[in-house]
Amino acid sequence: MWGEYTLKGVEGSSADIFRTSSYGFTDWPNNNNARKIVTVQLEKPMPRQWCQYSAEGAAARAALSISHPNLNFADYRHIEYILPQKFGWRDDSNSLTDACTGMAGVANVGCQHPRAAQLGDKCYSYIRRPSASVRSHEFGHNFGLDHSGNQYQSVYGDRSAVMGYAVAAWRTFIAPHRFQAGWMGSSNILELDRSVGPRLYFLQTLDLPLSNQVASGARWACNGCRAGGVVGGHLWLSFRGSQGFDRSLDDDEQLSVHLHLVERFYEQIYGGRTHFLRVLPRGEVYTIPLDNTQIMVCTSTNQGTQLVIDRAGWGTVDSLRSMCAGAPGGNAPPPSPPDPRGVCLNVCVYARDGDCDDGGQGSDYSLCEFGSDCVDCGHRPYDQGGQEDLTPPPPPPSPPPPLPS
Repeated sequence: MWGEYTLKGVEGSSADIFRTSSYGFTDWPNNNNARKIVTVQLEKPMPRQWCQYSAEGAAARAALSISHPNLNFADYRHIEYILPQKFGWRDDSNSLTDACTGMAGVANVGCQHPRAAQLGDKCYSYIRRPSASVRSHEFGHNFGLDHSGNQYQSVYGDRSAVMGYAVAAWRTFIAPHRFQAGWMGSSNILELDRSVGPRLYFLQTLDLPLSNQVASGARWACNGCRAGGVVGGHLWLSFRGSQGFDRSLDDDEQLSVHLHLVERFYEQIYGGRTHFLRVLPRGEVYTIPLDNTQIMVCTSTNQGTQLVIDRAGWGTVDSLRSMCAGAPGGNAPPPSPPDPRGVCLNVCVYARDGDCDDGGQGSDYSLCEFGSDCVDCGHRPYDQGGQEDLTPPPPPPSPPPPLPS
């Protein structure tokens, strides 16, 4: 848990993975008050015919009650059983057979949400392959996280995630898992509405410290999206860099925007599975199938990414490219004003988003004849003190006729 290992040129530990993914909230103190390591000799043949890990765990607990009578399991939130690596292997006619069918580890799910009050003796994991990635994966199950698949597989297909492949490299937890675990809150993500047309956004690199001023992810509902045999859920965008633990990601997954489909979980203790859909190409407009959202990644650094997202789906390729090129770091003049369609709604759908969208003091464009941005812009000509008026004010009265001479 605390031992430092170098994997794919990156040094770290399982404790570091949780500390980074939780932004310091979930830590595993390396002291005798927080952990206890004991070895149990059961003085019996190792099981080889069946994968009886739970029965052997019960036998180990019984033996510990004798050898360590003062040990109270209720004092510990997570109990981890490290099994012999040959546990469950048998020799059948000179051919080895694995009764555990390749199991690296197994754990109960949802026994201890990171934000919940600590529960003793409720979470367990059985580890047959004691690598840092396997142990982190099983602790993730204890926290209520499910597997990370891809668009074809329901489980294990996501190479970017702790809850995906058990690759021989460091992986931190992906954005939707951080959100479900309570490590990332609603103030740290963008909730994108279908009515919003093309707009330039900034997402900071996922592992950077959280900020209420800069988003670490974006999501929206997609009832028709499909992956791994699942229909519906939330689409998530996040950005991974090339520093820290992200250095051990596959090359094509570094300095890139990741798109995931997350099964519906609504922040319940038992989370739905996640599915890695793709890395979004830079400099190209990508339209998400069955959703019609258009996305163009503009610039990428280890601080984050500038990207244009068009949830409404009415922007043209040229307009998205022009908007993208006008972003900081781009190389084209500012974009033309967006199509008034979808902007001149004369309702406050853009209020309190931090942008002065149209027609007020300091805005870039003035497309709409009437209406207001309500909060983020100054008043438009026909905005009556923050109350919208759908008709222009009447003209001033005609001057009175001249007095008779």
